[in-house]
Formats: sequence, structure tokens, C-alpha cells
Amino acid sequence: MATPAYTYTAEVFPTRARGTASAIADGVGHLGGAVAPLVVLPVLTAFGARPASFVMVGLLVIAAGIIRSASAPGTVR
Repeated sequence: MATPAYTYTAEVFPTRARGTASAIADGVGHLGGAVAPLVVLPVLTAFGARPASFVMVGLLVIAAGIIRSASAPGTVR
């Protein structure tokens, strides 16, 4: 599963910035994997599996919105 993800991530960026941008994207992914247990585990133990899944989905939606708004291309006419 990781090979298509790394290939797609590399192809998203322009050639000049591909190595650096792929490394940053990979690092952010590792950071998210390290922080996720610290966020989800307290919710899981306190409230159960269903609220923990809602928290995970909510955080993913928020993160996607932040990334989308930060990387929205400008329109040129």
C-alpha cells in the first residue's frame, strides 16, 4: 500500500521541488502517526470506540480543510 502512496505524492509536486516536498510530506505523515495515539487513546478509553472514530474522522476533516485552504491555487484570467 505504501508504494502507490509514495509514487503519487512524488508526482504531485513540481520536478524542482519533488525531493524536498516528498520528504516533508513523509515527515508530516510520521508525525501524525506519532501523535495519533496520544489524541485517540484518551478518547477511546474514556468514551468508547464510536466517539473515538468520530474524533478521528473529525480531525481528518479539519486537517484536510486546513491543507486545502492553505494550498488553494489562485485563479488568473
